[in-house]
Amino acid sequence: MGMLSIFVRNKAQAVAVLHDALELRRRYGPEAELWCEAGIHSAPSGATRRLLKQIHKALADVPVETLN
Repeated sequence: MGMLSIFVRNKAQAVAVLHDALELRRRYGPEAELWCEAGIHSAPSGATRRLLKQIHKALADVPVETLN
């Protein structure tokens, strides 16, 4: 039962990361990567930094052309 909850949590986190990447792309367009990198460098904790790195990686799956 414990392994199932880990998979569900990872799936929910992946969906949240993609959602955040979409929001960044909508808000900042082609400069979303720069804003995300700025957040990574100024993150107050390691957990925040890891989350922002995941979002930065997910931005590759959200091209600018799809939002126009």
